[in-house]
Amino acid sequence: MEISLVTEIRGWLMLGLGLIGGVVALLTYARGQNQRRLENSFRMIQLFRDSIPTQDFEQWIKLFHAASEPAGAKSGHFVSEDGHQTPFSALYTEGPPDEGAIDRIAQVLDLVSEQALKRTLDLRIFYHEYGQLMDTIHSWLSADIGSDGKSLLEDLYPNFRLLYVKNKIARDWNCRRYVYCG
Repeated sequence: MEISLVTEIRGWLMLGLGLIGGVVALLTYARGQNQRRLENSFRMIQLFRDSIPTQDFEQWIKLFHAASEPAGAKSGHFVSEDGHQTPFSALYTEGPPDEGAIDRIAQVLDLVSEQALKRTLDLRIFYHEYGQLMDTIHSWLSADIGSDGKSLLEDLYPNFRLLYVKNKIARDWNCRRYVYCG
């Protein structure tokens, strides 16, 4: 009888240690995934900085001012250098006024969005750095609806659009401000 009691206690002990080991393994895995997402976020920020030349960023700033209310821009438009209301679809014509800067920025943001939708990066970190860029480009490209009823965002940058459709960016997130209107 003592041997069966020892065997039973040994079995319960092995089960308990196995469960503790499993929990520790799961916690270690989860923390490793969080660390990987954090590292990927900083890599994406660096990729963004390396991919977008200073001239593109300056073009975005120029367009940001031209698309503001103080400049007299209507919704979905920006004021061109000659003073005309120009729709954002003009950025996707031959010889665009921004020399393709918004397209290049949006392409990288679409790539970042794809990774965010796969949950391989912490979007909050990237958004903190480039949220103003993301929000303005999203609103510009969403506002211009083509003849087919789709926005430029739907046609050209589906992952970037999905990021906002699925509400992956909380309204209370803060971001760095690069430019102010007025």
